[in-house]
Amino acid sequence: MPSPLDSPVVRYGMSLMSAAAVAVVAFAFLDGTIRWVALGIAALELVVTPQILKQAA
Repeated sequence: MPSPLDSPVVRYGMSLMSAAAVAVVAFAFLDGTIRWVALGIAALELVVTPQILKQAA
């Protein structure tokens, strides 16, 4: 039985949802430099998380 992580849609979807949550928190509650740090973490998550999940599958 194939793993759900075998599908790129699932991997990128999970990454997109968590990065979106970080971005919403950054824009709603943070300002200044820490906002840019949080948005950088969200962008990094969009790139790195699918690769890690691909290896986990």
